[in-house]
Amino acid sequence: MSWTSRTSRRNRTGVAHCRPGAWSRPAAVGALLLVAGLLAAAGLLAVVGVPSAAGPSAAGPPGAQAPPDPPSAPSSRPGSPSRPGSLAEPAPSAPSVTAPQVLPTRSPLGQGVTATPKGRFRITLHEGHHTSGRVLEEAVLNCFPSTGSTHPRPEEACAVLSRVSGDFAQLPVHNRPCPELDRPVTVVAEGTWRTRPRGFAHTYANRCAAGTESARVFDLSPG
Repeated sequence: MSWTSRTSRRNRTGVAHCRPGAWSRPAAVGALLLVAGLLAAAGLLAVVGVPSAAGPSAAGPPGAQAPPDPPSAPSSRPGSPSRPGSLAEPAPSAPSVTAPQVLPTRSPLGQGVTATPKGRFRITLHEGHHTSGRVLEEAVLNCFPSTGSTHPRPEEACAVLSRVSGDFAQLPVHNRPCPELDRPVTVVAEGTWRTRPRGFAHTYANRCAAGTESARVFDLSPG
């Protein structure tokens, strides 16, 4: 009894042809074994940590610690080489620029130098009609400035002398009554006014008259 295979037929030449889409049982078993072998090989490589052709795994093997980062090189100034094993020296700070200090100027008076007065006089009151009489009062009068004066009222006396340019003969009369006493005094004034020499001598009836007729310039009594 002859029968025809369900999976193949013979053509007239006697060659068996496989039906499209049909696998023989030995071929299917071989393919399955090949796939199983490839899967087993891949699992074994993953266990032993052999890197694949694509490169090392980013995560690494389980339980492995990441290698420490390499120490960073010490920073140094641009253009200056740093020595091995030494820290870079800090860049020097820019020098601070300060404005020049302005010293206050000192006046001549602060340096112990006295300015030259506008007028300098010595006034002497002598008893009697002559300059050889006994000295009753004597004073120094400096004008503008009045520093060093011993006159009881230097500012007032210098203001009067300034109006007459230091000329004692032109002194005005001070309006003040005086007793009529005959006690003559002779006044002598010597010195300079604006570097010009000045001299004056006059006899008055008494000390009150000497002060009244000179606008109190020759009044050397205190008060």
